[in-house]
Amino acid sequence: MRKSIIIIIILARIIYSAYWFYLAPALPIMGTELKVSETLLGLVPFIFIVGAASFQIPAGIIASYLGNARTAGLGLLIMSLAGSLIPVIVSLRY
Repeated sequence: MRKSIIIIIILARIIYSAYWFYLAPALPIMGTELKVSETLLGLVPFIFIVGAASFQIPAGIIASYLGNARTAGLGLLIMSLAGSLIPVIVSLRY
């Protein structure tokens, strides 16, 4: 049982870190479509990492109160709700 939990955690971390590699190839496309400078595009990875890191501590605190499974479920719910807003946000004009 313990060995399977460790394997699941390692696989989850590998998948989570793989998402970070999607950011770099998207930057040139984002710069072209949004007509922003390379300097401003350099802030995108920084903001991404700061955003991810800033939610680690609150997630740990929430997990200590709700438990790991409920916290994971809450995180998936928030992520799916945010993902469902993407078509609305893309259609907005800046």
